[in-house]
Amino acid sequence: MGAARLGRHEPAPPLQGGHIVMADPEGNEFCLD
Repeated sequence: MGAARLGRHEPAPPLQGGHIVMADPEGNEFCLD
């Protein structure tokens, strides 16, 4: 099995780049830009 998406975070203006929070099958969380 692969990682699961936990959430997506969008920044407030004027910032533009958000990130996605993921977790692997063991529960370790990591972010993707």
